[in-house]
Amino acid sequence: MRGYKYREVIQFKAAHDESTVLCGYTEMAKSEKPSANWPVRGRLLLKYSVSMESIQSIKARLSADRPRKDLLEEGAEFFELIRSLERECSIKTMDLLSRGDKSDPTHFDCICAACSLLDDMASCMWECTGGDHSVHRLCGKVSSHSKATLCLLRNGYYDEAFALCRIIGETANLLCLFCADGQELEKWCAEKEKDRADEFKPKDVRGRLNRLGISLPIDEEEYWELSNRVVHANPHTRPQVYNDRDMSMLGSVFQEDGLRSGLSTLTEFLCLTTFFGSKLLHIPNRPKRIITRHINSIAKCSDICLDSYEVEVTNSG
Repeated sequence: MRGYKYREVIQFKAAHDESTVLCGYTEMAKSEKPSANWPVRGRLLLKYSVSMESIQSIKARLSADRPRKDLLEEGAEFFELIRSLERECSIKTMDLLSRGDKSDPTHFDCICAACSLLDDMASCMWECTGGDHSVHRLCGKVSSHSKATLCLLRNGYYDEAFALCRIIGETANLLCLFCADGQELEKWCAEKEKDRADEFKPKDVRGRLNRLGISLPIDEEEYWELSNRVVHANPHTRPQVYNDRDMSMLGSVFQEDGLRSGLSTLTEFLCLTTFFGSKLLHIPNRPKRIITRHINSIAKCSDICLDSYEVEVTNSG
C-alpha cells in the first residue's frame, strides 16, 4: 500500500471486517505479515486476514481514473490527518493521566508544579535582586522545554520528548556545577561565546562534577543512551519504539510505555533543575520555604534523595 494516503486505507478498512486494521505507508503489497522494521503511523495491524488478492484489488480500484491532486492540496489534507491523529492520541493520553489517585501526586502533577515554580523563579516573582539574570533565564528555558516536552508526550512524539529531556538534564548538570563552585558560574557568564562552548561542553561539565565527587543528574551512560537512541542519526535508528510488538511508529500513536517513561525521566531532571536553580537564586526566606517543600514533594515522587546532593555540593565547596 506504499504511496496511498490514510484516508484511502481507512475507507478500505471501513468496508471490511472491523477487526482488520491496516497501517499506512507499509509494504503490505509485498507481504501479508508485518515486519518489526516497518514504521507505522496511526494504526497497528491487529489481524492479518487481508489476502494478497484483496490488496491488489484495492490498489487497482484506487488507481483507476483517479485524478492526481495538486501537491499543496495533498499537503494540506495530510496535515489535517496528522492533526486528527494527534487529537486521538491526546485524548488517550489525558484519559490515562486523569485516572491517577488525587491524594498521591503523579509524575504529571509534579511536572506541572515544577514548571510553575520555574516560571516564578524566571520572572523574579518575589523580588528582583538585579544582576544579569543568567540563572533566571536558564530556569525559564527549562520551563519552556518542559512544557514543550509535555506537548510532545501528549501527542505521541516520544523520541522528540526524550531529546528535550536530554537538554534539560544537561542544564541540571550545569546548575549543579554552579552550586558546587560559584567561580564556574562567574566564568560561564564572563566567557566569550566560542570559549564558553569549548569549556562547558556537556562532557566537560560531567568530568568536573565527577572530580568534585558529586552525583550527576544525568550521567555518562544515560546521556549517551538518549543521544544514540533519539538524537544522533545512526544505522540502527528506529523511531518511536515503545510497544510490546517492538514496532517502529511515525508519531501520533498512543504508546503507554513511551508516555510513562517520558514523564518519569522529565520529572527527575526537572526536579533537580528546580532544586539547583532555587539554591542559586536569592529568594526571600518565606517563598524559599514554600519552594523547598514543593521540591521535596517532587523528589519523593521520583525517589530522589536531595539531602545527598545537598551534602555533596556543600562538601565540594
